[in-house]
Amino acid sequence: MDKPARRTTAPGTAGRRRLAAILAADVVGYVGLMEQDEERTLARLKAFRQGCVEPMITRYRGRIVKLMGDGALVEFTSVVDAVRCAVAIQQVCGGKEAKNPSSSRIQLRIGINLGDVIREADGDLYGDGVNVAARLEHLAEPGGVIISGTAYDHLQGKLDLPLEFIGEQRVRNMERPVRIYRVRFGGTATRLRFRLRRPGRPALALLLLLGLGAGAWWHGLDGPGRDAVLPDRPAIAVLPFDDFSGGERQERLAGAFTEDLITELARTRSLLVIARNSVEAIKRNATDVREVGRVLGVHYVLEGSLQVEPTRVRINAQLIDAASGTHLWSERYDRPAGDLFRIRDEVLTRLVGTLTGYDGAIWTEWRDRAQRRTPGSLTAWDYYLLAGEPYRRHDRDGILQAQRLLEQALALDPGFARAWAFLAGIYEQDALNGWSGDRDRAWAKSDQAAQRAAELDPADAEVQLTLGNAHFRKGEAELGWQAWQRALELAPNNALVNRWVGGSIAQALGAERAAEGVRLVERALHELDPLHPPFHYLAYAMPLYFAGRHADAVAALEKLPNPWLEVQVMLALSCAQAGLTERARHHAREVLRLDPGFSAEAWVDNDLYQLGGSAADLFIAGARKAGLPLCAKPGAAESFDPRNRLPECDAERARLAASRN
Repeated sequence: MDKPARRTTAPGTAGRRRLAAILAADVVGYVGLMEQDEERTLARLKAFRQGCVEPMITRYRGRIVKLMGDGALVEFTSVVDAVRCAVAIQQVCGGKEAKNPSSSRIQLRIGINLGDVIREADGDLYGDGVNVAARLEHLAEPGGVIISGTAYDHLQGKLDLPLEFIGEQRVRNMERPVRIYRVRFGGTATRLRFRLRRPGRPALALLLLLGLGAGAWWHGLDGPGRDAVLPDRPAIAVLPFDDFSGGERQERLAGAFTEDLITELARTRSLLVIARNSVEAIKRNATDVREVGRVLGVHYVLEGSLQVEPTRVRINAQLIDAASGTHLWSERYDRPAGDLFRIRDEVLTRLVGTLTGYDGAIWTEWRDRAQRRTPGSLTAWDYYLLAGEPYRRHDRDGILQAQRLLEQALALDPGFARAWAFLAGIYEQDALNGWSGDRDRAWAKSDQAAQRAAELDPADAEVQLTLGNAHFRKGEAELGWQAWQRALELAPNNALVNRWVGGSIAQALGAERAAEGVRLVERALHELDPLHPPFHYLAYAMPLYFAGRHADAVAALEKLPNPWLEVQVMLALSCAQAGLTERARHHAREVLRLDPGFSAEAWVDNDLYQLGGSAADLFIAGARKAGLPLCAKPGAAESFDPRNRLPECDAERARLAASRN
């Protein structure tokens, strides 16, 4: 985009600090568009800017600070105007582009922040307010808008707009993480309007009218007696934890624990979590958790208490069905008195993992609820969670059933990034096990689903996992590791993230990283998700094998009921390396029963193994000792990366070819 003439700065304003709403935008895939046709792209960008973007900025009283080749920086005095402008640009300007082919479509990513800025004499802006907006822009999906927590706080009750809390993000040059929210286009919400249903509630009504009733999204409340509309995925409110001592210090500790718990639950990205101020406003006036659920529009309420005594710390927590008031789960954590921060972190990790783990209290209850519903009433989240049940069987029928459920979820919500990521894992299982008979096609579909998930929600840690897999599969180890590192940064206490990276790190980056993988998986299984299902032990066995702990790998693998092909393979290798010869031969026979065409060469080439790396060497060594076939057939081996072909196998294939000739 060409640079416009500078607007003049009002006298006396240069160099002053002030609060401003900053909108940062850039063009998605700008380099690729320029490579296609530089002159045409520049002309289209100019028309896009002058014909639609600039009129929107003018309409909402924005000031263009500067334009770069692929982006823009705009200042607003009102954060409401900034967000209205961003939404209008994406809906109106982006809508006009929707008719163009996706490969040449102009799409923007937009980040908005409210913060401190310094305006120079030439009109340019500097400061954290600008820096954060620019960082947020990169977190937005194509056609999306991301706003900071400070901007969100000033929007409360002022816009009819659904906003979703997507966690905290550390940005460069900022010590504290930044809360970030995403505009959910296509979501429905109406302005918060209340009428008093009974006398004696003016304080509550006023607080909610001022916008304190908005947490992770904006509720559609309207008219007398109307309750908040329940979202289509699990939503929870955490009530302030009680402090029975009455002391000011313990009251602060209980308050801090509640706030940290809300933050950690929100990091899961699968839950909608109500902001603390909203809950406190309700709690002061409501005496029944069912009323909390009705007003805030949540399915679950979490309450508890914190007691600090001279010799011990006790934390109680209980999960309640907000509709019925029924207790779904409860737990007590007793710890010897000591470092309160260490105890807090330990209990928070265990509590959140127990609630949100694979078979945690929330997902188990939600799956049970979905199974009782009629097919026509199921939501995209229902189908997504129901897919986990057949998936855990890891057989062909189970994987196909999970695939059908995910496809139904995506039919209801094509923008459901987490469902696309899960579908990528489904295709990966197909590729590893050869169920469809076309492993290359299955891997291609897995890569496509992973890319689609990343386009829709790059700030989702679980999406980054599948994106990393796609990169590793294509030999892009550096990009793969960056994606996995980003997943760990986005959700450091997510059990799936720790288990996935830990279980695969040796294959992807070399056996030298196996000990690191063991630590990550142990944390996932023992601390973050103590109620995990048995099939997660495969992820534990993988780094154990590559770390040389073969007997431990066997012990982990034997905890899996009805082992499928991948488990049988690792059992054969681990038993052989542990000196359990007869058991290794038994599992090798099972491998060939499940996959008569198995070869170690093909397995290494088909999985995430580092090409020609140490993990691949250890896999081949175990297969050789177990008596599994090493060499792929000539037709199959032609498609392998040369580094994954064994010299002895190439020689054997050459002899076979010569004998036929």
